[in-house]
Amino acid sequence: VGRFAFKVAKRVIAVSEFTKYYMVNHLGVDEGKITVIPPSGVEQNGLGPHPTQSFRDTVGLNDHKVALFVGHISPRKGLKHLVRAMPAVLDAIGNVKFVVIGPDRGEEAALMKLAARLGTSDSLIFTGHLNHGTVMDAYPTADVFVLPSEYEAFGIVLLEAMAAGRPVIASRAGGTMD
Repeated sequence: VGRFAFKVAKRVIAVSEFTKYYMVNHLGVDEGKITVIPPSGVEQNGLGPHPTQSFRDTVGLNDHKVALFVGHISPRKGLKHLVRAMPAVLDAIGNVKFVVIGPDRGEEAALMKLAARLGTSDSLIFTGHLNHGTVMDAYPTADVFVLPSEYEAFGIVLLEAMAAGRPVIASRAGGTMD
């Protein structure tokens, strides 16, 4: 259905140069039909450099450093790489909680099992899906935002984290490089 839609469409919008490349080279979309229009910005209401204590209290972060991820929990988001890195981060820094905000797409149990095997499950928090306002409150609580995706069309969560004044660590995957 997707290939047919691309074939009959007069114009196709891509959110990044990577998405355009993927459409042309993997989906056979005529390059002349594609216009790249990146997302124009993010909501900044409530975002700022100062952590909101309410989110920290709700999730039980206390005085821990926070590494934050926002997105759905699925294999392509690369969270297994983050979990595998946890022992090294905890050895180097210590007092860190890895907070994962987003709905489970079938990988949370495997990630918790991996964290348990590595002895880091006490440092890994899955909040599940949260409403938009709560997610916006979470960004300023982070000491660092992480996006270890194996594929990402654009990564608007990176813009949201940066709008909150947080440093970001992202994999070199697709649209994160645009």
